[in-house]
This record gives sequence, structure tokens and C-alpha cells, in this order.
Amino acid sequence: MLEGQGGKQQRVQRVFRSIATRYDLLNTLMTFGLHRRWRRASIRLAGGMPEGGSGLDLGCGTGDFLHEMLVSSDNTAVVTGVDFTSEMLAVAQRRFATEIERGIVKLVLGDATDLSFLPDARFDMVTAGFTLRNLADLPRVLGETHRVMKPGGVLVSVEVCRPFRVWLRPLAELYLRFVVPAIATLVAGKIGEYRWLHESLATCPDRYELARMLEAAGYAEVRQVPFGLGVVVGHIARKPC
Repeated sequence: MLEGQGGKQQRVQRVFRSIATRYDLLNTLMTFGLHRRWRRASIRLAGGMPEGGSGLDLGCGTGDFLHEMLVSSDNTAVVTGVDFTSEMLAVAQRRFATEIERGIVKLVLGDATDLSFLPDARFDMVTAGFTLRNLADLPRVLGETHRVMKPGGVLVSVEVCRPFRVWLRPLAELYLRFVVPAIATLVAGKIGEYRWLHESLATCPDRYELARMLEAAGYAEVRQVPFGLGVVVGHIARKPC
């Protein structure tokens, strides 16, 4: 059974703290090396990061979406990553040491459910990679991303989402419930740390509900792009000008 919102957040934070140094390897193994390609494709389908633009990544982890936004802008953008796990940010700090020194990458220890420290209409792009499912107050988060985004800006999310295709459903359930935790146990030595991935799907919005939530938050032109045989879905939404 899933915990309440506070308990869920604490559990997710505990999991990421414990696997921070192995997180990139785990993601690569669990997605067969495709997760970075999905992020890159989603940014490209969203029109790319404008040169000299500004980006925000929620739950940035070790910085994969930060990297893709920089690459998309030919390393001219300024990107900010927010994560509530200092251990994950420590990995990102080592990864982006040069970019941090240049001032084009900023890392903030903070909660994605509280973006009150950010000004209105600041960012051209907001990204979230496998993050929205873990947030306690998703409508509030989507409203805040809309607030901090410039008119005409775009939100890009890549997330595990139901419903799965009928023929794939048993395999997806088996993979998420048993194979993913087994990989985490083998690689990170943490028994069952990734069991929450399957459990969290029970209460998170499905792909269609998430699209409706984006529209309710004020976004338009909401698109859904399936990846990984439909188990992973990219959502792309634009703030009207």
C-alpha cells in the first residue's frame, strides 16, 4: 500500500539518496540505454531550446535533461536544475563543473512542489524526466511551471505512464514489478529500492489524465509521444503567448 503524500516524498527521497552514485547506470540498464534518446527526441519535437534561452529541470537528478537542453542550444542556454536530494546534486556538480564555473548551469537544492523562489515568466523550457509521477501535489506543480514559464515557452515531460497497450500490459507489469527492483538490487545492493516505481503507478495520473491536467494548468497544444512501446510517454505542452 502506498503511503500518504508526505510519506511518499520521504520514501522517494530516501531511495534516490541511496542510489545516487549508481543512478545513471540503473537508468541505462532499465531503459536499455534509451532514456537519453527519449529526452533528446522530446526536446527536438518541442522545437528545441532557443539559443541563449533559459531552462529549468524539475527533479534534475544527475542532469540528463540539463545536458540535452544545453546541447539543443549549442551550449548557449542557461539552465537550472532543482532536486531535493543533495546526493544526486553532488553527482551533477561533478558532471557540470566546467559549466557551473561558466555560469550556464545552476543547481538548486529544493522541492519541485515549491517553486516560490523563482520569478514569473523566467524560462523558455521546463523539463521533467521521470519526475512528475513522484510529486505529491501535481496540479500545484504544473501551475507553478506555468507561472515561471515565459509566454510561448514549452514544458517537456518524459514519464512512465499507463495505460499500456493491451498486448504489452502483462509484460510491462512483470517488468516494473519484478525485473526493475531486481536490477536495482543487483547494481545498487538495495533490496527492493525500485519497488516504488510499480507502486507509484497505482495513484499517478495516466497519460490522458496528465494531458488534461496540463490543459487545466493553462497549457495548450498538448501532445503525447509514446516511447518504449508505449510504456514511456513524452508530454509536450506550450504556454500560450
